[in-house]
Amino acid sequence: MPLSLSPLRLSSGDIAGVVGIYASNPEYGRISGEYDPARVQAQQVEAELREDTGTGGFDVLLARDAEGQVVGLVSILRQHPRDGYPWIGLLMVHGDQRRKGHGRLLADLVEERLRTEGRNGVRLAVSSSRRLAATRRRCATVSWCP
Repeated sequence: MPLSLSPLRLSSGDIAGVVGIYASNPEYGRISGEYDPARVQAQQVEAELREDTGTGGFDVLLARDAEGQVVGLVSILRQHPRDGYPWIGLLMVHGDQRRKGHGRLLADLVEERLRTEGRNGVRLAVSSSRRLAATRRRCATVSWCP
């Protein structure tokens, strides 16, 4: 189950991959209120990704499996203004790929990437929504926090 991380390129294929991830996680769309789970619009996703990637200090990375299929997404704030640590703002695995260890592996890859850059910690942002927070606690933990 090897995964690789690569920066989002905003190509039509990358956008389609992100739309697929969002559409396959309807609970996130309902709880967060960011997307209508029944109609995730590629134009809306692209506009938000362009804004995120155009803002200095943010990385949006895609996780791909051995066949090159997009199976996950992670958004990283490079340095939080209050504590100076990088923060994982969003870590999401395609709904069809859940329960296969991809979320844990994706978090590990992010940790490894940040260590290689000389960072000494990472934080995981969790939604204030109790249902979403509980889901995120079950699905992703980050072990490398000082």
